[in-house]
Amino acid sequence: KDKKMLMRFHALGNIVFGAFLLSALYPKMAAWLAFLWLLSILPFAFRADWTIGMRDLAITISLAALIGFLLS
Repeated sequence: KDKKMLMRFHALGNIVFGAFLLSALYPKMAAWLAFLWLLSILPFAFRADWTIGMRDLAITISLAALIGFLLS
């Protein structure tokens, strides 16, 4: 049951950060928050399954590229 709640919290976080990114209210802040969120989850994703880790790594790298684009 605890695992289910953890996954729901993670899913809710993903939805919130995704909506924040799409809203474009504060794009730099949204990109940084989403990047830090994914970066904090990355080790656990790799520990669970390397394919999930690779997916999250690709998303994290994409967010880093978005941050670089927004800062230039």
